[in-house]
Amino acid sequence: MHDQRVQANAGARASGFRVEPSRFHWAVVEGLKTAPTLVEADCYACPVGESEAQALSSFRRETKDLHERFQAQDDWVRAAEHSIGKRTLLMRRCRIEGVIIATLDALGVRVKIGSLGTMPF
Repeated sequence: MHDQRVQANAGARASGFRVEPSRFHWAVVEGLKTAPTLVEADCYACPVGESEAQALSSFRRETKDLHERFQAQDDWVRAAEHSIGKRTLLMRRCRIEGVIIATLDALGVRVKIGSLGTMPF
């Protein structure tokens, strides 16, 4: 029975997001929680010159595209630490995180939010 559960979860995919004020880093892993395999990782930056509303829409589109491309069952968003320097940069990062979280939730994905130490990969 235990072996069947391990095999069933072996193909499970999860993705993780870490946001900065003008971009986000992402990674997709699959396999077991104890030994995940990196599928792909990259960084997405919104186009230069976009208004804040346009940039947030751009982050939403990219998040949706990543989900449709990799079909992760679980997604992790690294929460912004309050110790980050300028308050305006922290607020921008929080808005982008909110867009990512809301987009994934609307797609029916399990979303977890936490510090780096709580992410399983």
